[in-house]
Amino acid sequence: MVPRISLRFSTSFVPKIFKHGKSLHNKEEHIPHTDGYRQLNICMHRLRNRKSYEKLLKRRPAMFDGPSSSASTATATATATTTATATATTTATTTATTTATTNLNSNNEPAPMEFIIENPQDTYGHEISDEDEYSDDHILSDSSDDYDETTDDEDMDTRVEYDSQDHIARMAAEMRTFQSLSHAMNAYSNEDSSRQTSYRPDDFADIFTGPTRPFKSKVEFILHALFYGDEDLASERSIKKIMFAMKMVLDVREESGVALDFPTPNAVINYHKQKKNQIPVFPTASFDVVNQDNERHVLWMNKPSDYIKFTMTCPGKSSQISALPDFTENQRLNLNQGEKWKENPLLQHPMITSNGMDYWVGDVVEVQGSPNRYLLEKFFTKDGSILANAFQVYGGHDPWLNHPDDTHFLRFGNSTNFAVSTLKYTIEVDRIMSTVQKDSDLFLGRGFSVSYCPAKIVTYALTGVQSDLWLNKSRVEEFKRRLPGSGLMKVVVCPLNLYSDDTSGNSTKQYNKYDSYLMYFAALPLETRNKRENALFICTSNHTLNAIEMLPPIVDDLVRLEKGIEMYSEDHGEVVLVVAPLLLFMGDNPRQSQLAMHKGTSAKKFCRKCLIPSPRIEQGSIPDAPPYSPVDHRGSEERTRDFLCAFANADSQSELYLNGCELSYIKNGSEEFLRLEAFDPTKDMPVEILHIIPLGLTKYLMTFLWKQKMLTTSEKGRLQEALNSYKSCKSYSRTFRNKLRHTGSFVGRDFKELIQVLPGIMSKLFSDKPLASLFIKALHALGRLSSLVYMRGVDRCFDYYIAQIKHAVTDVTDLLFQLDVQILQKGFSKQDFTFKPKVHLLHHITDDIVRFGSVLQYETENGEQFNKFIREHLFKTNRHSTSRDVATRFGKQFICRHLCNGGSYVVEKPAGNGTRSVRSSIGDFVKLAPVNFPGFNLHFFGSRVNSDNSRLSTPTLCDTLAGVFQSNGQLFLGQVKIVQARDSADRMRKAFFMQKYQIVPNSNVNCIYTPAVVTDNYNNIVVLPLGGLVEVNKDDINIVQAVDIHLSVGSSNNQKFLNVAKFGMFWWMLMNIAKIY
Repeated sequence: MVPRISLRFSTSFVPKIFKHGKSLHNKEEHIPHTDGYRQLNICMHRLRNRKSYEKLLKRRPAMFDGPSSSASTATATATATTTATATATTTATTTATTTATTNLNSNNEPAPMEFIIENPQDTYGHEISDEDEYSDDHILSDSSDDYDETTDDEDMDTRVEYDSQDHIARMAAEMRTFQSLSHAMNAYSNEDSSRQTSYRPDDFADIFTGPTRPFKSKVEFILHALFYGDEDLASERSIKKIMFAMKMVLDVREESGVALDFPTPNAVINYHKQKKNQIPVFPTASFDVVNQDNERHVLWMNKPSDYIKFTMTCPGKSSQISALPDFTENQRLNLNQGEKWKENPLLQHPMITSNGMDYWVGDVVEVQGSPNRYLLEKFFTKDGSILANAFQVYGGHDPWLNHPDDTHFLRFGNSTNFAVSTLKYTIEVDRIMSTVQKDSDLFLGRGFSVSYCPAKIVTYALTGVQSDLWLNKSRVEEFKRRLPGSGLMKVVVCPLNLYSDDTSGNSTKQYNKYDSYLMYFAALPLETRNKRENALFICTSNHTLNAIEMLPPIVDDLVRLEKGIEMYSEDHGEVVLVVAPLLLFMGDNPRQSQLAMHKGTSAKKFCRKCLIPSPRIEQGSIPDAPPYSPVDHRGSEERTRDFLCAFANADSQSELYLNGCELSYIKNGSEEFLRLEAFDPTKDMPVEILHIIPLGLTKYLMTFLWKQKMLTTSEKGRLQEALNSYKSCKSYSRTFRNKLRHTGSFVGRDFKELIQVLPGIMSKLFSDKPLASLFIKALHALGRLSSLVYMRGVDRCFDYYIAQIKHAVTDVTDLLFQLDVQILQKGFSKQDFTFKPKVHLLHHITDDIVRFGSVLQYETENGEQFNKFIREHLFKTNRHSTSRDVATRFGKQFICRHLCNGGSYVVEKPAGNGTRSVRSSIGDFVKLAPVNFPGFNLHFFGSRVNSDNSRLSTPTLCDTLAGVFQSNGQLFLGQVKIVQARDSADRMRKAFFMQKYQIVPNSNVNCIYTPAVVTDNYNNIVVLPLGGLVEVNKDDINIVQAVDIHLSVGSSNNQKFLNVAKFGMFWWMLMNIAKIY
């Protein structure tokens, strides 16, 4: 049932309002900012221009007034609406011949009018505009004919006219038109016709014969003029969003019972420039930057530190953007399980709060259930528990006991003998009871050697880590800052990811390049981090400043964040020290090379991670060498940060500098990154899989397949038909729907779809074609590798997972080498797959997975999708200061989300002769808007979600979906069949049936799966139907994993292949096949 809201308006207030020179809409009230400044100006101008509206009423054609029945007709319709009985039509007809004054009740007051608004449920989007386009007094030229200026005398005459009783009835008829707004709003959705209002002809007999024909109402006419008058509101999203906002305003008007005051367009567009503005403003900063031509330009930037400051004031955000290192074994589910997060000093938490107490690294603590004390060294999580590494601190005995161990301890006083262990112990943080004061003098100059102690529990005078911790000399001390009049300030560590890319400022997506930077909170789960609102825009610039030239102010801010910035935390209720080191940098291969002080993939040493020489140059320099030879991809020396630092500081005439140039290093300005202690450009720019496999090797193979004469025209047609048959397969988040002849125009998602389904289709159609056999093998190897890397994470057997990826990379490399040789032998055009830099970069994938985690954690597709928002903002600027306009616009969006998420902010309050800063929270209306207006977040903040092209989301239960399902704790393989059936009451219903499948066992000891099963030559699993269709209760079925069994074995319709090239399926079957066997 769609919620229905009844709005009542009394026409009694109309003459009073206009008598005092006020418009119905002049009271200020919160209204969501609807994108499109031109439309906003039109709407607000027409609503708030009282004089023009009054003049328009006087000048309107006679047909709008009509005979006396026009007002009474309005009254009749209102009466019919409120009656809701079988006599409504009769009442309306009879009343239509009376005068308008018959609508007055016994108290000579106009009767209230009621109309119904149904709650729309649609997905909306955003438009873009230029904040500088309109000023406070701007009047659109194309709407000026609708309004005339009214003199004071004319205005007085108008007020006198409004005092007449006849005009009261006339205005009552005018107010009646708002009744039809609900009908216009109810009918705009086509998704669910059951939600739309149905009208009886008798209820609206005057719709097509009245003065608004062919429109049903005046409101509908106004909306059509607004939405379809020109190109400003071409988007359906914008139309739906504006209509939802109108409904919100009407709801607010009904609830408040007072006139609403609309702000001026300038007050909304340029609120951040108003002197008395109370809305928080994102402090977009400007910097003078010099480019490579020694020209000075202004760069506008939303600093990462400012994003963090606002985020920290949102309830619940502090814990989301910070995470302890996770040492759960054989697992990589999140970035905090990577080696860098676990080992880098700046990513370690110097303190932790447990049971209301703060514990710091270097504290000596008492632990429940242990007689000894512990010197804290590191905090981390493991298997869901918060733990700490610590060195045990042993206490001595009373001297009169003459305990033998005391001879090896360090003495102080009568009974205060201590020793610190050389071994680390793990303790549970929630078992810590209290801290113990330590006296570092106890452990100095006592002359004991660890060799004197049989248990080896002490070292000579506390050396190494134990000494630094005990003597308070560790780097933790850098982050100890005292709050005024209290203890130490809490520390929050929130690592960041940085992303950079270029996009076009033109609608054609060509030319006019703009470089940009984005920021992400690394601690957020992958699904949350990939949401549109969690991609935080930093800056952009066109050809005047490139990505390298924008680096200095960004790095300046990141350096400050490494050292720590004091910020207020809503969750802690106090000021905390925020430390935000840079975890990794994401970008495509050219951008990463550019920012890693590397000359690029065309250089002699083409890899930014190691010093491998170009195989094309190396093999070409050998006389009489064969065209292709195997390449040793893992035998070269790794690049290091230390050499980068030395090269950056070397004189251009020095031997070190010249040697660096020979190794394809370059001083281009990207050495700015070396100022960051936590960031290593040689290791912290992980291989970006989108441009390596889908837009790299897959594209190479598809281009060769279609442009070379490996397949005949008829065979290409058969291949296209087989691909078309996959359109009905529900196992993928999206299916391939393009023509293969357009391969050159495919984007990343197209190649992602192809690499999952094409290997199986090719082997089914052309397995007997000798010319295609090697190509099919290479395609299957690449599909298997893609299936392994395109995974959300690995929850067990991580070492085995790395071994599988290494094996798959080797297979791909070897088969591409063989394919190169065959292409040359068969007379095809040389492809040189062996020499492709992207083939070599595959061999660095496992290093990055160990260091950070699954490749999806740092895939750039999310950032690529953000480019469209940058372009849209650019389109709506006047191009005079694009850097400022785009940064300001994204800052406004962030602040709006911040407030709607419950974030607090600082306002300046008068205090004596000056002002003081006061922290304020949002009002109840803003806080409860998502609750009181269902769909608020969806309509205003969730309309343009990022596409899931990597199979991260779980599919819904639908017809023909094949998958692994769970019922009553048991896993089984099956396919859903939904049919329409009649129940016992002869009503139509959806009946859910399940066709189960079984995996065929095998005794082959060489099978990769355990237990062994029947497979084809490419590890695809053969499955057979098990029984017939069985009706199931959909509420008892859970989808565990969608599978692809679209292709049958040979000509048999019973035997099917389970396609392991589907993303994630090969690894899932390796780990779980025994559970569904």
